[in-house]
Amino acid sequence: MEVQEIVNLIMNSGVTIVVLAYFMVRDWKFSDNLKNTLSKLSDQMELIKDLLRKE
Repeated sequence: MEVQEIVNLIMNSGVTIVVLAYFMVRDWKFSDNLKNTLSKLSDQMELIKDLLRKE
């Protein structure tokens, strides 16, 4: 394998790793945000159920 081929392999793999890392972090943040939002929604639904039971 020539030096140029090794450099090209590293460059191509580097871009792939960066893109994969970007999507992993983006999905991780989105999932965390979604979990927090659903948790807040669930809490609000419990409050509404409690209020409706009291009436």
